[in-house]
Amino acid sequence: MKHQDPNGIEPIMKDLGNTFLQKIIKERIMKRLTNYAHVISLVVMVLLFSPSSKQAQTNSLFDERLHGKIVLFVDSPKAYVNNEVVQLDSGNENVVPLIKNERILVPIRFISENLGGEVSWKPERESIVIIHADNYIELTIGDKFMGINGMAKELDTSPEMISGRVYLPLRAVAEALSKQVFWENGLIIISEHKFEKEGNEDLISSLIALLKVEKPVVQKPVVQKPQPPKDQYPVMLETKGPGTALLNGGYVYYNDGFALGNGLYRFPYGNEKSKKILTKDATASMNIQGDWIYYVVPNASGSSENKNPIKKIKKTGSKPVTITKDDPIVEMFVDGEWIYYTSFKHDKKKVTLNRIKTNGTSKKVLLENYYDYDNRNISDSKKGNIRNIHVHKGYIYFLRLIPCGYGKECSRIYRMKTDGSGMGVINKEEYAVRMQIANGKIYYSRFPEELRDDRTSLAPIDLYTMTLNGKNPTRISKNVAGYEIYFIEEYKVHGDWIYFGLDYVYKMRTDGSFVTKLTDEVRAPFRFNVVGEWLYFRTTTNAHRVKINGKGYEMLHW
Repeated sequence: MKHQDPNGIEPIMKDLGNTFLQKIIKERIMKRLTNYAHVISLVVMVLLFSPSSKQAQTNSLFDERLHGKIVLFVDSPKAYVNNEVVQLDSGNENVVPLIKNERILVPIRFISENLGGEVSWKPERESIVIIHADNYIELTIGDKFMGINGMAKELDTSPEMISGRVYLPLRAVAEALSKQVFWENGLIIISEHKFEKEGNEDLISSLIALLKVEKPVVQKPVVQKPQPPKDQYPVMLETKGPGTALLNGGYVYYNDGFALGNGLYRFPYGNEKSKKILTKDATASMNIQGDWIYYVVPNASGSSENKNPIKKIKKTGSKPVTITKDDPIVEMFVDGEWIYYTSFKHDKKKVTLNRIKTNGTSKKVLLENYYDYDNRNISDSKKGNIRNIHVHKGYIYFLRLIPCGYGKECSRIYRMKTDGSGMGVINKEEYAVRMQIANGKIYYSRFPEELRDDRTSLAPIDLYTMTLNGKNPTRISKNVAGYEIYFIEEYKVHGDWIYFGLDYVYKMRTDGSFVTKLTDEVRAPFRFNVVGEWLYFRTTTNAHRVKINGKGYEMLHW
């Protein structure tokens, strides 16, 4: 019994020898082995033609042509890698390659790790880092730029979080990892070298049969009732000073420094420590449209005669691009491919409303006014300081402020078409000190007509709303803390709430109810900006913020 054989038969036969008795024993053993063989053959036949065996056959495929390749199929949780069929995500069978907006999106961790890359997630920035060979790749949720070894590359589709996993556009990732992509009827093959259809038709058919999963019948979703429109104007009034902040795509963008000299920064919402400087330009009238930040570079402190520029910069950071330079620019509003802005010729006391395309072409003067209010050579129809410009559904809304009661400047509310035609007054009986468009309405602080020229009376400045065509003016502000609300001049409408400043910081519903004091730490606040759960605002000396529930007040020292 010293011989070794994987079947365990040959050692027995050798040890029996060749005697007559031994021959009989040997024949009987052989007969039994033959019977066993028939039984084994029968069992094998049963297994081969049983349903479970057929399933095993369809779930296996070995072909040298698939060496080193990853094979996926759209809407299928199965993949072929390392000569076997696996599930893309063992903990979630809803993780599948999918098509969205005509782009193929794939779960990045599975692809990268099976191509030999290391993947890490940075929750504070909502970004994913891939280290593959000598490449360092970083992508951020909602950001249409991919960093490859420190260089930015624009993507057709931004990364998304789907089914709890990060999805990326397939071709962009494959190119970053220096891989080739083959596509055929939902089949995706990722490989080192180009995979050709010609000569591989049999393999392609087998892979589709192996990986394709029939979609279940999906019931039509229940139609939800329409929701109120969201606030489309995060910050469109003057945005100078420290702590001016806009929230966009999970990032906060803000200008740092009270003297407007410390640049423009961004940080992931809730993680100020990860701030990144985008430009050292001082910034004012900051707008965000698509992938770009548009801003005015204000004149140096004390200077009002020099021309200053409007610039744009990528949200992820890039070299600033100058769009135009003009007489001192104070206010700007970006709408689609157009920029609307005001410029001042101080020696002539003239203010001009202009528009220009975001690429710097097609500049046009839409309106000229003068704020030389006592000059009798200028007609009243040409007088007024153009302020609070808003663009909404093909119209420009604005104020033409002139001195009125109690040392204030006020104006009726005007609008014109975006090409400068059809200018007219939409409210003929009331005067506004400031206005904002939100929730499909005009919100404005109102100076009463009967007190317009009374420079002695303590006139109330209440908050009103009206339709976009000037109908149904309705008073919002009522009472707070038992006394009449006066001088609501600085405010911000955001969603269902209005944030405003009197002696302290308050908020109330857009119908005037639930008036609430948010903090009594700061007096005479102005320049309100809502960023997530935070309300940012200014005083004459510093920047501040408080949570919209009234908690967590901070004085900001960025």
